[in-house]
Amino acid sequence: MALRLYILVPFFILLIAPYLSRSVVIGNATLYAPAVDLTNNTGILTKVSLYVTNGDGNIAIKGPISVGSSTYNASKTAVYVASRFLGVNPDAYNFTYIIYDNNSTVSGPSIGAAFTILAISALSHKPFRINFSVTGTIEPNGSIGLIGGVYDKASAVKSNGIDIFFVPYASNRSFEYELYYLVSRTFGIKLIELPNISVAYNILINGSPISNYSKYIVNFNPYVNYNVEQIRPVNISCSSCNLTGFYILTNQTFNITLKQLDKLREFKNYTGLYLNYSRLINETYSIRNNSYLYTADDINFLNFINIFTFNNNFINISSGRSLLLNTYAYCLSLQQPNPTYSNIDYLYNGELRQMLGMYVVNTSLSIYNSSVQDTDGAIRIANIAGEALGWCDAADTLYNLNYSGAPVQFNSNIVKTAYSYITNVSGIVSPYSYVAIEAYRQGNYPLAILASAYAISFNSSIPSNLSINSIESIIDSMKIDDSFAYEFAKQAYFYIQEAEINKNNSSLYNTYMADAYTSARLAYNINNAINIIRADAINSSVGVSNQSIRSLDLQIYQIGIYIKRLAYLIILNITLSFILFILIIIILTNNRRKSSRV
Repeated sequence: MALRLYILVPFFILLIAPYLSRSVVIGNATLYAPAVDLTNNTGILTKVSLYVTNGDGNIAIKGPISVGSSTYNASKTAVYVASRFLGVNPDAYNFTYIIYDNNSTVSGPSIGAAFTILAISALSHKPFRINFSVTGTIEPNGSIGLIGGVYDKASAVKSNGIDIFFVPYASNRSFEYELYYLVSRTFGIKLIELPNISVAYNILINGSPISNYSKYIVNFNPYVNYNVEQIRPVNISCSSCNLTGFYILTNQTFNITLKQLDKLREFKNYTGLYLNYSRLINETYSIRNNSYLYTADDINFLNFINIFTFNNNFINISSGRSLLLNTYAYCLSLQQPNPTYSNIDYLYNGELRQMLGMYVVNTSLSIYNSSVQDTDGAIRIANIAGEALGWCDAADTLYNLNYSGAPVQFNSNIVKTAYSYITNVSGIVSPYSYVAIEAYRQGNYPLAILASAYAISFNSSIPSNLSINSIESIIDSMKIDDSFAYEFAKQAYFYIQEAEINKNNSSLYNTYMADAYTSARLAYNINNAINIIRADAINSSVGVSNQSIRSLDLQIYQIGIYIKRLAYLIILNITLSFILFILIIIILTNNRRKSSRV
């Protein structure tokens, strides 16, 4: 009997061996990943582990009360990417992720990069070389995608004693990158961008020094060397242009930007940023002194917005909402003067900027009030508020120019012209098309025309065979007699020269050529729009009042409705008559068949 048992034992072991082998852990790894607690919008740091056993490709996530589909899908992508990266078959293993965050609900794809790095470490049996935290989505090709809540996540990472935080790659000129820099300076934490899993593997597992990847260490530098000493003033003819307003506008933009720069100097952790913005503003002084007024104004407008955002780095959700409301009240309080023959272009460009300011505030408020916001959202609101303040300050400056000369109103032709313009932009989704349609709805037909010209210009696709000659031909084909068109034409030549200076750098060359083309299109379209507006302007003593024009517009609209209704009735009658005729034919045919059968 005992002998028989000894004989059966090996067979029993062989029978259960596959099941025993499946439960043996063959690899594991642990790291800390940040998240945002949506119940109170605060950052939390969560321990995440992965245990790999032999199996059949099963993936499980344990710990939380519930796991959202986006998180589970991220785990599947992570296993796929890690297995492909190492050249192993994922169907030979089971993967159990444990998120040590009990009594919580976990949802969101931003843990995907962490899941992938854990899988690579566990499958390769190689531990992590440094103490770090990481966030980011994971794509099937191994790239790491952008996430939200980086401010709150960095706060949690730093408060738990971790000084290295890996984040997704962002363009150096994007708001996200500026946010990275703001976060790194606020918390004194090193942020390193991860473009893909290969870089993550080399640094975190293979042990490559971080210094080898200095280009991925976040350190925002806004300075651009425009090589102003190589830029030649451009001689463009414009006999009727009055540039006094542009000098005033440019100086005002310089003033508000310098005020924000002075505030930035108060933050010791922004010393380097202050110096680089100072260099950039000095660069724009040279651009202005070289007669490129609007170009200098345009660059400083962006400087103002960005510096304003950095100055509001301690903003929270409540104060962000207040900032938006105060900005909207300021924009709304601006009063437009009456148009005159000499200042039509400045007035309606001012109105355009005022409505753009109100548009960005309104859009942000609707988003702000309808969704949960983290601190990232609040800082983004500060950026938007800065943009709106910049637009409306420009509008206020343009409104306060000397509007001498005879006041004008507009004849009824402008209604038809404005309608044709907004018809062309109705399919364009942009702030300018919104302003155009809203201005038309309000009966502000000159603004509808001008805003449409901007929308069309910015929506123009860049030709694949773009050349300097083709850009210059756009400007040469028009007779410039508008101040804004004149400045945009000069701006086009400014960027043409920048493209020539950087012809050995394909990226910069293409960027400057695209800017030059857009500026030339703006010059052309705005010049035409202002000429049309001026052509319909008549002395207010004999002009048609805005109320009369609105009444005329309403009559045209109502007549159109009546015509459409009449057309529908005619078509309906014809259709019913045809159906009745067919029914009569069918009935007569059936009667004839019945009589023949009888």
